[in-house]
Amino acid sequence: MPQPLSRIRPNAQFTLTAEALVGRPDLADLVTQIIALYAAIEQDLQTLFFRLVDPDEAVASAMYSMLTSASLQKQALNVVAKSKFGNDSEQFEVFAAVLDVVERTSQIRHRLAHWRWGISPDAPDALLLADSKDTKSVRISHTHMRTMEPLDGENRPQRSEKILKHISFDTSKILVYRITDLESGLADLGQASLALFHLDLYVTPQITDEHAADLKSAAGPDFHRAIDVGTSAEALRQLSSLSLFQEARRRLSLGKNKTRQTPSE
Repeated sequence: MPQPLSRIRPNAQFTLTAEALVGRPDLADLVTQIIALYAAIEQDLQTLFFRLVDPDEAVASAMYSMLTSASLQKQALNVVAKSKFGNDSEQFEVFAAVLDVVERTSQIRHRLAHWRWGISPDAPDALLLADSKDTKSVRISHTHMRTMEPLDGENRPQRSEKILKHISFDTSKILVYRITDLESGLADLGQASLALFHLDLYVTPQITDEHAADLKSAAGPDFHRAIDVGTSAEALRQLSSLSLFQEARRRLSLGKNKTRQTPSE
C-alpha cells in the first residue's frame, strides 16, 4: 500500500514533474500496463452494457457513448442490472460485487491518469502522485497571495515567509508508489478483469444449467467438466475463487444487513 510522503520524511524534498518516469523503465513498464489493462476493463464494461440493454449493438453503443463519465456509466449499469435481475436477486448481488471490485481496483489507474507525478531524493526508487485537488488549491492560493498588498510594517523577508507558508504542499496528500505498490495494483486490476470475464459468462451463459444437466445425463462422466465450462454455475464458481470478489460480496452483504437493521424514522 502506498505511503504518504509525510511518513517517509516529514520535511521531504520533492519535485512535481511530467518527466518523473524518464530513466526509470521498471516503474514506467508497470504504469503502462496498468493504464492499458484499465482500457481493456472499460471496453469489457461497455460489452457488459451491450449484453444487458439491447441485442442491437449499435443502439447500445450509442446509448453508452452518451454517458460521458465513469460514474454515469456505473449508474446506468446498476439501473439496467436491477431492472433485469431484480434488486434482491443473487444475480444482482454477483453483479454488484464485481462492479465493486472494478471500482476499488481502478483507483490506482485514476490517480496515475489525473494526479500530478513527482520525484523525491528521499524516495529515489518511487513515483510520487500528488492529489490534483490539493495542487489546484495551492496554485489558487499562490495567485491570490501575490496580488495581496503587504501589510503595514511588513518587510520583504516576512512577506516571503508568509507566502511560502501559505502555498506549501500538504505532503500527507502526496503518495509514494514503489514498484511493489504498482505490482500489487496491477495484480488487483488483473483480478477485476478476470471477474468481468466470468461475469459476462454468468449473465449470458453459453449453455443453460438445465441444458447442461440434460447433456450430462446423455454423456459419459468424462465430458461433464467440458459441459460445465459454458454454464452460469461454473462462471460463479470461478468468480468465487477470486479473493477480491469474495471480499466484495461479504462487504456488500454486511452493508445490506446493516441497512435492514437500521430503524426507519
